[in-house]
Amino acid sequence: MKRTGGMFVLALLAGSGVVAAGCEKSDATSRSSSADVIDVSSGSEISLAVRGGIGPIISGQTLMKATVTMTDLELVADSGSTALSGNSFTVQLLMLQNELGQLFSQQSVKAGHYTAMRFRLKSASVETQDVNGALTVYASPKADRSQFAKGARVKTLDLGGLDSDGLAKCALAPGGIVVSGASSLAVQFALAQSLAAPSRGDWVLTPACWLVDQSTYASLDVEFEPADGASSADQDLSHDFQVMLLDSNMWPVSEVPIAASTTQSAATYGAHFADLAAFQGPFVAALIPPVDYALQSGVAFSVDLKPSASCSASISNTSLQVVSDRLLDVATDDHCSVVQRDGHGHVLAKTSQPIGPVEDVAPKTQAAIPQLPGNPAPM
Repeated sequence: MKRTGGMFVLALLAGSGVVAAGCEKSDATSRSSSADVIDVSSGSEISLAVRGGIGPIISGQTLMKATVTMTDLELVADSGSTALSGNSFTVQLLMLQNELGQLFSQQSVKAGHYTAMRFRLKSASVETQDVNGALTVYASPKADRSQFAKGARVKTLDLGGLDSDGLAKCALAPGGIVVSGASSLAVQFALAQSLAAPSRGDWVLTPACWLVDQSTYASLDVEFEPADGASSADQDLSHDFQVMLLDSNMWPVSEVPIAASTTQSAATYGAHFADLAAFQGPFVAALIPPVDYALQSGVAFSVDLKPSASCSASISNTSLQVVSDRLLDVATDDHCSVVQRDGHGHVLAKTSQPIGPVEDVAPKTQAAIPQLPGNPAPM
């Protein structure tokens, strides 16, 4: 596995169901889900945020920005729709790959049973940089061109999956959502599953969005600890190493730099992933080397997160060595310890997960991505 220009090449994973450049859609997206609803009780209020993600792996290109502008947010019911906000919101999805961006707070909502949320997608743009540093912006017709990088080529970005009014729908997470009193929800905009980047022709953005109850989000901490008797100086992973998280369909979710811990006496290194939707799992966490380096052997593990859980995975790291000019060997134990806890700190599950190359630890089953009732998957 080699990291190049801020991304990494997944060609070696082609036999394990990984989607690489070209952005083919997973078979899991054709599965149907139950007609869950948003059950809103009388006098309730909603706060709404958005969570983005990183884009698909595109050969020879690094995604620098991905911006969408949405407006006219509303809840959809069989009897009609209820407006949430008519304001215009511009969000940078790459900046929100591991956090939430607040859209509005405490909006009163009419009681009822709603099947989806929808919004008008006014515009979108995606900025990329190739291996030579050249910038290209793919933009929809109404995108704000004053925000584009100077000197960038501008190409067309088509918007797909919208109705005749330019509206995109957000499917519901499994189990539906109960809104009682003050509730915080989030639109999860899965950029990797939304952006199709063919080698020839225009790029296409078809919003793959889900509405999620924020209280059900999980978190994951990946911690590397020096093995007993090993020198911590030989396992410093805080210099340009990252951990990439992929969902069970092998779509990238987010990439977080490894940082040294300052809260423990022993030298440990780790990455924190927040606001994860458990239905996208089992997840795969993979160690990514510095740009232009490759790992002699992959360091990855799989974990099936529980809703609302806080999960930590501890990996015993025995050594970090330069094998040759651009080849690194990160040696670890063959298993990691995974502990999941609820909001009160009570242990929900303890497991031991094998560590190895991504293709060896990848989930055998793919996630049933939420889709709109009675409609094809929003992919």
